Amino acid sequence: MLIIRADGLGDVVMTLPAISAVRDLWPGARITLLGGSPARVLLPHLRAVDGAMFLDLPWAQRSVRRINWSELRRILRDIRRRGFDLIIDLRGDFRNIFLMQAMGSGFKIGYGWSGCGFLLDREIPWEEGRHEVEHQRDVARVFGAWPGRAETKDNSNETARFDLAVADEDWDAVRGRFPALEAAPDGFVIVHPGAQWPGRQWTVAGYAGVSDRIAGELGLPVVVTGVRRERDFCNAVLARMEKTPIDLVDRVTFSEFLAVLSRARLFLGVDSGPMHLAVALGVPTVALFGPGDPAAIGPYGPRSIVVSEAGGFACSPCAQDDCPFEGRSCMDAIGVEHVWQVVLKQLSGRSS
Repeated sequence: MLIIRADGLGDVVMTLPAISAVRDLWPGARITLLGGSPARVLLPHLRAVDGAMFLDLPWAQRSVRRINWSELRRILRDIRRRGFDLIIDLRGDFRNIFLMQAMGSGFKIGYGWSGCGFLLDREIPWEEGRHEVEHQRDVARVFGAWPGRAETKDNSNETARFDLAVADEDWDAVRGRFPALEAAPDGFVIVHPGAQWPGRQWTVAGYAGVSDRIAGELGLPVVVTGVRRERDFCNAVLARMEKTPIDLVDRVTFSEFLAVLSRARLFLGVDSGPMHLAVALGVPTVALFGPGDPAAIGPYGPRSIVVSEAGGFACSPCAQDDCPFEGRSCMDAIGVEHVWQVVLKQLSGRSS
């Protein structure tokens, strides 16, 4: 079967419980993921996926400007050659539905919330006000998983299984280069300041203030993580801090980052792929939200707490690009003391 989710890293992570549920339904099936480029680094860690192909679509990733038509034709030829018996789209965009029609034979399932659902062999209903993970898991409900849940939509007692594999050798490799990671007997806290979209970003002073209190008042090492494009912002945070953190920004591979993340006592960051990865690995999480809707795309699970002041801003939720209210945005409104109190709550094991 082919499962389509050619979106950003966090979107793919929120899809994993649905893929795991489909794997449980058909343990002998071969599952292929059609994902975007951000999912390439994730593929080796997906226990429920057997293989993947990658295609960047401008309506699925805002950073993609245009379709690579030659790559699209190659992908479609490959899909038709393989002759998948079941094709599942987990985005619901009508343009994905058109693509599915070009994929040849196969029973086609997906959402019709943006139109053209009549072209599917089975349209999954879309109900507003539910988390993205639950929308994805409706796919498994169509095939009989969690009997009776499809009517009630009550998932509060169900455990989402993300099935991310983390290798011990990756932890061994990174701690060999950064021995301070295991020097503290009480563990460490990951602070991930970066955000792909500026509108999601918290303040340099905020990150530095909370990080210094974690290191100074709790004695826990702070590990700052990020990718290359986030280096300038992370450097500003590092320069503002009075306590010296462990700097892993652009200094570890993705697999090594997962290994470090899986061993953290706490993750602090904004709406991002790494935030969803922390949730997927069961790491207690403090997620800072403003322009995004945490009820729909926030951290999914009982070990996470969302910090947001967006209720005081009529413009939130928004498109999450550059904010015209620089210095007084919904993200700027999040205070250090508020975040610090939530961090203390999480580290004491009182998440909700």
